[in-house]
Amino acid sequence: MQRDDEKALSRVPGVTSTKVDLKAETVIVAFDADRTTVPVLTRTITEAGFPATAQAHGG
Repeated sequence: MQRDDEKALSRVPGVTSTKVDLKAETVIVAFDADRTTVPVLTRTITEAGFPATAQAHGG
């Protein structure tokens, strides 16, 4: 079952995958930087009811 934040992220163009760690209260989002941005992802998660901040992990 998807959480609300995962559902919201799945609707963002360019998001290719999400990995939620409930214990650590984190979500890892893989995305196409040509189609979306970190601020859009952060806002989407926050608006889904999960206040978010970004931490960059290159890949």
